[in-house]
Amino acid sequence: MSTRMIPASQWSRYHVWPTHRGLKRLIDLRKRNGFERVCSQPVKRGQWLIDEAAFFEWARGDREEVANV
Repeated sequence: MSTRMIPASQWSRYHVWPTHRGLKRLIDLRKRNGFERVCSQPVKRGQWLIDEAAFFEWARGDREEVANV
């Protein structure tokens, strides 16, 4: 299955949710909320890529819940 890798800074060009600020928060908490399966930071520091298909799987709840610390 192919998927688009969308730069976090351009997510709002393709989707209305989450907002840019909300997406940044999800990335910041990625180890606690399971979002690390959805995002990657290839080479350029600060430029996160979002796996579009993995994001929607994650949003539907197809993820392992991680306990809040």
